[in-house]
Amino acid sequence: MENQTTQNPVQEPFQPVQPVQPIQPSKTNNFLVILLSFLLLLTTSLAFFFALQNQKLAKQMASVQVQSTPSPIPTATPDETASQAPTGDLANQSITIKYSSKSDWQTYIDEVAKFSLQYDTIPTPPYSSHQSLGNHQAGKSITIMGCNTPPSGPGAGQEVCLEQYTVTVYANYNGGSRRDWMGKNINDYPNCQRYYADVSVAGKNSLLATSDCSSWGETYVLIPNGSQMIVFLTKGYSRNNTTGKITLPGWIQEALSTFQFTN
Repeated sequence: MENQTTQNPVQEPFQPVQPVQPIQPSKTNNFLVILLSFLLLLTTSLAFFFALQNQKLAKQMASVQVQSTPSPIPTATPDETASQAPTGDLANQSITIKYSSKSDWQTYIDEVAKFSLQYDTIPTPPYSSHQSLGNHQAGKSITIMGCNTPPSGPGAGQEVCLEQYTVTVYANYNGGSRRDWMGKNINDYPNCQRYYADVSVAGKNSLLATSDCSSWGETYVLIPNGSQMIVFLTKGYSRNNTTGKITLPGWIQEALSTFQFTN
């Protein structure tokens, strides 16, 4: 029997286990992430921008279509109303002043221009307020003065008369637009905004114009009659800027109610 020699396996020297090293992200990967995020943000922003621009363009196109609709061009006539004026007007407003003779007032008659009006000479306390006839020339103009006598204080007992309103006669009216005529003949404040309203005086389709360009404001009433234009003028602004309404003060309406043509 043969002797068998048992051979022990050769043992390898012990190798210690090396720890797993974490994978470090490369700089290239970081750059790609940042780039993709930037491109995504840019794409979203551009999409929102173009959507907003499309909305604006749609609104503009709709506005252009509305504005492009032709509107009829008004034709001026001798009886055109103040509400048809292109600027500075209150649409659909009209004032009617009916004739009313005053039995206790003084009457002024212009034999050339063929009209008459009245003024109140009866003193009213406490200031003895009344009107008086100022400078006047038949066929040209007339001035009505407003007079007061202070009962006390400085100037007590002394009558003071100031211009209250004037009436001027123009003989160059051709029957056209009253506003056009006013622009050519009464141009006291070229850059002033006037406001207009229709007013009926002595049965005539007249024009009221008011502005606040001067210190006190001005109010005109233009009364056409054939080739004449009779123009009332008084100080004072006759428009409420909050409501846009034009209202003649009571004393002006009362004065105009005594006006009539005599021809």
